[in-house]
Amino acid sequence: MKSEAVYFEVRGEWIISFLRLFLGLMANLYSRGRIRTMTSKMEKSNKGKKVSEAAGSKQAGFGMARVSKFIDDVKNEFGKIVWPNKKQTIGSTVVVVVLVMLVSVYLGTVDLFLGKFIGYVLR
Repeated sequence: MKSEAVYFEVRGEWIISFLRLFLGLMANLYSRGRIRTMTSKMEKSNKGKKVSEAAGSKQAGFGMARVSKFIDDVKNEFGKIVWPNKKQTIGSTVVVVVLVMLVSVYLGTVDLFLGKFIGYVLR
């Protein structure tokens, strides 16, 4: 029992040391400007844009113009989808069905043997 406590204590110290090292490296990179926070990225992207408060309030609502723009965007994105042809779909389906059958046979066999083994041990 004592060896287990030492093992967990050493393991805990290792994790703490690793976290200190990782956080120190991240702080070092951040102080050098190599890592930017999300707000600094957003400020940089909005640097050239000046949005008035009125324009910002119009975008916040759910008007018909925004809904129709959303539907148009969805249609455009659906146009970019490359759908598989019939041969690819049948091939993928066959692979999935065969793998499901193999895994089910494997799990059924393991379940059967473990059930018999547990039953033998309990008798």
